[in-house]
Amino acid sequence: MKKILLTILLTSALGAKAQSVNNTSTFSFSSGASSTGWINFDFYNNNRIYIPASINGHQVMVMLITLIQTSSMDYDLAASIGLQPKAGDTSRKTVGVNIEFGNLTLHNVNTSIRKPAQANQGAGRTIPYLLGDGLLNQLAVDIDFANHRIAFLDPAGLKKPVDAAEVPVVLTMGHRTVPVSIEGAPPGQFELGLGNSAPFLIYQTYYEKYKLLEHRPKSLRQGGGGAGPFPIEPVATMGSAQFAGVDFSNLPGALIPDSLRRDEPRQLAGDIGIPILSRFHLIIDYSHDRLYATPYSDAKSTPFVKDRLGLVLAKQDSSIEVKFVSPGSPAQTAGFKTGDRITQINQKPVKALEDSEILNLRYAPMGTTFIFTMDDGSRRQVRLADFF
Repeated sequence: MKKILLTILLTSALGAKAQSVNNTSTFSFSSGASSTGWINFDFYNNNRIYIPASINGHQVMVMLITLIQTSSMDYDLAASIGLQPKAGDTSRKTVGVNIEFGNLTLHNVNTSIRKPAQANQGAGRTIPYLLGDGLLNQLAVDIDFANHRIAFLDPAGLKKPVDAAEVPVVLTMGHRTVPVSIEGAPPGQFELGLGNSAPFLIYQTYYEKYKLLEHRPKSLRQGGGGAGPFPIEPVATMGSAQFAGVDFSNLPGALIPDSLRRDEPRQLAGDIGIPILSRFHLIIDYSHDRLYATPYSDAKSTPFVKDRLGLVLAKQDSSIEVKFVSPGSPAQTAGFKTGDRITQINQKPVKALEDSEILNLRYAPMGTTFIFTMDDGSRRQVRLADFF
């Protein structure tokens, strides 16, 4: 849960002239442009933004994320483009790379290289390059989630779109935050989490002050979806939340105790994630401490996905290993335990299943039935139901 404090940067007019992105890198638009225009992105699993880019002349899918100051690159990608000094050298290091998004070039972007042993999965998909906040600190970012397209533009001439809500982006102890209200409580400052796949995380400071856990079913989840050594977190469903003038209902979220937050500022109330943010056409403009949010027509009516199974699973060749079982879940009732191995789901061999299919089993509609064949040939039937 520890996040790196952001470096706060001053902004100037952009145009075609190279401008500063962080202490060492610059960016520029070609041919006097002030915007990239629309770039189609892959909205993987409806919670990860992958943008086609060129890094040092090599085509790469870049994942856009907030709350991380230094961008990072997969070790294998770094080696393939000649950024590792020797074969077999797995030491962590930082390099400068050039990144191109259409007519926009980011020069000498400070980038750390992830060791091969480090977790390198994002919702079941490899992350070749993770682009942090350096770009957002200087350029406005226009994200049309409904049409899976994004544009980077000069914020100097940015105007409020018709029907958009202007939301203040507040710098809270080095973290970019926006106001969110849970269960009618006064708004708290929630971090803007483009890398958060849950509707929100609620921190102890906020949920204790407004007694959000009282008289509410709760369970546990493994943070990060089992893709690494992530902590065990309480989960509950909130009846209502408000962001950018829109009232949402029945939102599952994780409740994060202070013990898991280490040295993060206690003034933060939580982290608002992509399942909420993607219900808006967003224009993020850190340089003017604001974002514009235009809700899509189905923003309120579309239900949020929710775990009704209670299993965190990891595919391993011809079987799936159970990494975590949520207390009180249908999976626990069916007898699942950590370490169990599954060879078939609904009589379909594991090898025939895509990683995304396995990841999304737990988000199937209430009443869905799965039959799991275990490695000893026995079968377990699970009917999905709410358990928190």
